Amino acid sequence: MLSSTAVRPAHSGGGFCFENTRRNVDLEASLLPRGFSAPTARKTGTTIAGVVFKDGVVLGADTRATDDMVVADKNCAKIHYIAPRIYCCGAGVAADAEVTTMMMSSNAELHSLNTGRPPLVAMVTRQLRQMLFRYQGHLGTSLIVGGVDVDGVHLYSLYPHGSYDRLPFLSMGSGAAAAVSVFEDRFKANMELEEAKLLVKDAVTAGILGDLGSGSNVDLCVITKANVDYLRGYDQPAIPVVKGGRYRFKPGTTALLSSSVTPLSVDQLPE
Repeated sequence: MLSSTAVRPAHSGGGFCFENTRRNVDLEASLLPRGFSAPTARKTGTTIAGVVFKDGVVLGADTRATDDMVVADKNCAKIHYIAPRIYCCGAGVAADAEVTTMMMSSNAELHSLNTGRPPLVAMVTRQLRQMLFRYQGHLGTSLIVGGVDVDGVHLYSLYPHGSYDRLPFLSMGSGAAAAVSVFEDRFKANMELEEAKLLVKDAVTAGILGDLGSGSNVDLCVITKANVDYLRGYDQPAIPVVKGGRYRFKPGTTALLSSSVTPLSVDQLPE
């Protein structure tokens, strides 16, 4: 899409206008005669979330992958491996998230072999930020990185242009608003494991039920200093409804008012 830069508004008021509506219209008018048109916006859907608890971090994600208005995959894995104690949730364009996390996992392994030490969550986050900033948003992926290292428990969110947050609970994707409302209502510091898993599950479920682009199952990943527990298909909040009856009717149930036969003339051609 066309980038936003500060331009003066057409009206006489003060300040700047960041909409660039007139600029985009002028660009399209100059491009259309040459056969070009501005790219259309694509709707992506995902709910990813993470929360810090007493002994580590819990990551969660839904499993629906969409292509416009079509559900392309009902059981897509959105929690990706980075390092033995570092995992990453991806939202946005599925291919961009997959390739970005694979490249980061490779870089983390090379860094560990080169230094002789396990990678830090801050190092992984910094490299991902630099990679995303280098592409200026053309890598359409939003990430939540969580892990445990020698410095403690960490949880970061990364935006497609390279900016980031570090907070005790995070949600991203088109269902983020529904998920973060659950966090803001029920989060508390130093939660126990089961309480944290229930909170993340309910947050992702709120995104699934409140966003058409999110759906199917809830995946969780529990990361502690001792081990990692990747729970695929942890919960299925939206179970398909089973039809109760059979819609079969006997011939003649619907009255036939009139009928007509139109003969068609067909010319047969020898092959």
